[in-house]
Amino acid sequence: MRHAVETLSMVKELCEKDSFPKNDSILNFSIKVFSREEMDSCLAMSYFYQGEIQRRNFYLLRAIDSYVMAGKFAGADSLLHFKINLELARIYRFKMRLEMEEKYMNSAERLLNSLHDSSANIEFLHEQALHYLNKKDMVSVFSTLRKALGILHENNNTKCDIYKHLARAYMQTGNSDSVAYFADKGIEICTVPKLKNEFLMLKGLAYAKEGVLDSAKYYIGPNIYNVDMTFRVRAYRTISETYDRLGMLPQAHEYLIKYKDVLDSIILDRRDEFLEKMHGIHEYNIQKDRANKAEMQAASSQLMFSNFVLIALILIMILSVLLHHYRSNKRKLTERLREETCLKMEETIKRRDVEISLARKQEELRQQEIEKLNRNIDYYKQLNNVTLPIIMRRQNAQGALHLSDDDWNIIIGNADACFDMFSHRLKEYCPQLTEDEIRFCCLVKMELSMSLLSEIYHIAKASISRRKMRLKEKMGIENVSFDEFIADF
Repeated sequence: MRHAVETLSMVKELCEKDSFPKNDSILNFSIKVFSREEMDSCLAMSYFYQGEIQRRNFYLLRAIDSYVMAGKFAGADSLLHFKINLELARIYRFKMRLEMEEKYMNSAERLLNSLHDSSANIEFLHEQALHYLNKKDMVSVFSTLRKALGILHENNNTKCDIYKHLARAYMQTGNSDSVAYFADKGIEICTVPKLKNEFLMLKGLAYAKEGVLDSAKYYIGPNIYNVDMTFRVRAYRTISETYDRLGMLPQAHEYLIKYKDVLDSIILDRRDEFLEKMHGIHEYNIQKDRANKAEMQAASSQLMFSNFVLIALILIMILSVLLHHYRSNKRKLTERLREETCLKMEETIKRRDVEISLARKQEELRQQEIEKLNRNIDYYKQLNNVTLPIIMRRQNAQGALHLSDDDWNIIIGNADACFDMFSHRLKEYCPQLTEDEIRFCCLVKMELSMSLLSEIYHIAKASISRRKMRLKEKMGIENVSFDEFIADF
C-alpha cells in the first residue's frame, strides 16, 4: 500500500513539473492495489495521470480509456471531473472530432461554474480560445484570450502561453503590428528558452510579412533551429512568399526548397510515429485481453475453491449427522442411506438427461452455423462468378483494369442482390460516404485480394491499406478492423 501511494505521488509531482514518465505502466501496480483496497479517490487519480502520460506520448485511444476510468471513480471530485473533461476535449480537438470536443468543453464549463477557482477558469478560457481557433472564429479567440489576461495577474508560463496564442492568432489575420506587440510582451516575461525562441520567431515573421527582410532574418536566423519543425516550416514559407512578393525569385526559390525539405521530413517522421503508435495500440489490446483473461481465470479459480470448501463443509455435516444416527439406530440409518442413494441416482439420471438435451441443442446450433457458413460461401461464389469476369474482361493488353460506370453498376447490383441491399444499408449507416467509397466497400465485401484492388484503382497495396484506414475513421468503426466490419455488415 505504501509503495503504491509513493508511486502515485512521484508520478503526480513529475507530471506537474511537465516531466512525464515515458511508460504509463509505472502506475499499473498502484492501480491494482487501489482497486483491491477500494480506494476510489486514489484510483481515480492513478487513472488520470496514466491518461496524462499516454496523451503526452500520443497513445490517444489508450488515454481516452484511462480518462473515462478516472471519471468513473472520481465520485464528487468536481475539480478532477473538470480536468478530465478538459483533457478529453483536447484529445478530440487533435482528432478533429468537433462534436465530441464541444460536448466535453460544455461539460467542463458546467463544472467550472461550481468550482469558483480562478486558475481553473484561466485554464478553461485558454482551451476555449484554442477551440475557437480551431473553428476559425478569430473574434471569439481574441475576446477569450484577452478575458484570460484580465484575470491572470502573475507573470508566469500561462501568461506567456496566452501571449503566444494571441501573436499566432494575429499572424493568421495578417495584423503584423499586434503580432510584434504580443511577441515583445512575451519576450519581456518569458523564462523558458524554447518559448522565448518562438516569440523571437513570431516577431521575425511579423517583419517578414511587412517585407522588412533584414529585421526578419535578424530574429529568425539564430532561432530557427531552436523551435519545432512545424514552426520552421511556417518560417521558411513566409520568407519565401515575401521574397516572391518583392520579385526576388532566386531567394524565394531557395527558401521554398528549404520549406519542402523540412515538410518532407515532418511527413516522414509523422508516418513513422503513426506506424509505431499503431503497433503500440495493437500490443496494448493484446495485453488488455491477456489481463482480462487472467482476471477471469483468477475469479473462476476462487469460485471453484469456494465451492470446494462449501461442498466439504456440507459433506462433513452430513457425515456427522449420519454417524449420530448410526449410533442411535443402525436400522434407521441403513434405510436412510438407501433412500439417499436412490435420490442421488435420480439426480444423476436427471443431470445426464439435461446434459444430453444440452448437447443436442449445441449440435443443432453448430449445424445451423455450418449451414449459414455454407450459404455465405455460396453467396461469395455466386457473386464472384458473376462479377469477376466483368472485372477481368476490362483488362487491356498491358493487364491494366479500367471499369466503366456500367461495370460499377453491375458490381453494386450484384453486391446488393447477394448481401441484402448492401450499398443501400451502407448509405443509411454513413450518409457521408461518396459513390466511389461505396464502390470500394462493395469490392471489399466481395473479399477481393489486395493485388486485385491495387490493379482496379492503379495504386500500390499500401495506398489501399491507407484508404481502408481513412474509411474506418470516417465511418466511426472501433474495436474491429475495416475488413471485419464490412464482412459482418
